[in-house]
Amino acid sequence: MRILCFILFVFSVELSAQSNKFMSLDIEHKSNTHRIKFYIQDKITFKLKQDKKKYKGIITDVNDTSLTLDSTTTILYKNISKVLVDNSNHLTRAASAFLIGCGVGYVALDALNNAINANKPTLRLLDIEIGAGLVIIGEAIKILSIKRYKISKKHRIKFIDDTP
Repeated sequence: MRILCFILFVFSVELSAQSNKFMSLDIEHKSNTHRIKFYIQDKITFKLKQDKKKYKGIITDVNDTSLTLDSTTTILYKNISKVLVDNSNHLTRAASAFLIGCGVGYVALDALNNAINANKPTLRLLDIEIGAGLVIIGEAIKILSIKRYKISKKHRIKFIDDTP
């Protein structure tokens, strides 16, 4: 019994010693505010005001004015123009991969079947259109599961440190 109490005590001390620093993206709606939290070791994707390209990385440190990606790059919050949040779940990722695989597999199997049976042409235009359609639908599911938040008065970035 004493050993169990000691283990629980050590575990509770470790939990209280963890840092609760995070960057939050507050999305203001008419009636409420939704908060998306980015902790240390979370993946983040964003765009800067100066560039058009996406920056991806793992957050290694956050403070009141900036965040650090991959222990090398420091980004100021005021320079971020858009934050991209991936809202996909297992179902959408599986459906996307399945449709892309089906599109490629459909064209490949039909071409192989036509080659085995000596049918001409080996690749028919209709089969390529069907395969390309499946691939496009799979990619569209991927793209549509990413929500883009442009930083403005309604979408704010904040630093929050609620360590006791």
